Formats: sequence, structure tokens, C-alpha cells
Amino acid sequence: MTLVLCLDGLRTLLPAEARVGGARTDEDHPIMPGESLPGAAARRLREFTAGRHAARLALNLRVSIPRDHDRYPVWPKGWTGSISHCGPIALAAVMPISTGQTVGIDIEERGPLDPAVAKLVAEGTDGDTAKAVFVAKEAAYKAQFAVSRMVMGYDGFQISLDDDAFEAQFTQNAGPFRAGNTLRGKFWSNTRYLIATVTVSRTDRI
Repeated sequence: MTLVLCLDGLRTLLPAEARVGGARTDEDHPIMPGESLPGAAARRLREFTAGRHAARLALNLRVSIPRDHDRYPVWPKGWTGSISHCGPIALAAVMPISTGQTVGIDIEERGPLDPAVAKLVAEGTDGDTAKAVFVAKEAAYKAQFAVSRMVMGYDGFQISLDDDAFEAQFTQNAGPFRAGNTLRGKFWSNTRYLIATVTVSRTDRI
């Protein structure tokens, strides 16, 4: 039931062209040729295979989704997407490249961030606000990376929160994005999980 609720929540955040899929990390899922994760512990491997299974469900395709040298998913021709997992839940969202859009998603359990992580990420906030900033930055990073292919630290965005929405402002140049450009995102939450999404369109790439 929790997975179904998270999938329904994720759908409400995304454009009609997007497709979503979900899987449980505590269940067995096949690993396909090319989807190696050398040296991974059993738990990490289960998260990885569940994420790939979720992506295949979203695509409605039985295809391999390997990683490139940046550890980014190599999507099948004509598609782009994003994968996230937390606890027993793995989610994926995909978009046809023909839409001119990319997507980033993140799911985290509600509750305080680890203090060390909060110090790096959360811009002086704490509690639920710090977690929202963290999830927003993760989603924004994934969405921009599909366009820029540039690795950024958590200081690459400044987050402004507004109820169930947020803005992620670039603090540095990244590919076609300039410092000061803003990406817009949305939140969904229930009593256990917080999900953030960012969709980047051609008009966001200034």
C-alpha cells in the first residue's frame, strides 16, 4: 500500500507526458546484462535492482539500464528519466526526449537530517525544513545533470520553499544554465515520506 501511495503522489507532481514506476527493495528483481555494480553490498545491490525494475516498469520496456562513468543511468534511445529509493521504496520517472523535458526525483523518509549532512546541505535550517531543502536539491541536481552533465556540490543551488513548491536557484554556471537561473519543483508527502520533483523544459535553459 505504501508503494502505491507514493506512486500516486509522484504522478500528481509530474507532467502528463511522464510515466512512473515503483518497486520494493525488499523483494528480488532481475539484474540485466550491463547493469553491474561491482563490490556492492547486498543492501545496495537490492536498492539498485529495485530502481532499475521501477524504471523498466515506467518505460514498459524490458531493457538494460546500465550506468555511465558518472554513475548516471544510460536510458534507452528516446527516453530520459530519474530514479530514487528510500528504505523499502524505489521510484522512477521517465519522459520521452521528444517532449524537450528532463526530470529529477527524490524520495526520503520524513524526520531530521543527520547533523553532519544538514551542515553541508540545509542552508542553516533544521527539522522538517532541512529535510525539504535536501530533497529539493537532490531533485534539482538530477534534473539539471541530464542537461548539463556537470557535477555540482550541494552549494550549487539556493532553495526557496513555498508550501508544496520550491525554487532552486543556480549559484554557479552549469552547461546551458547560468548562475541566477531558477528551476521550479514540487513536493508531495505523507506521514512517512517526502517526495520532490523538478522538471526542466527548453525554456529553463537560458
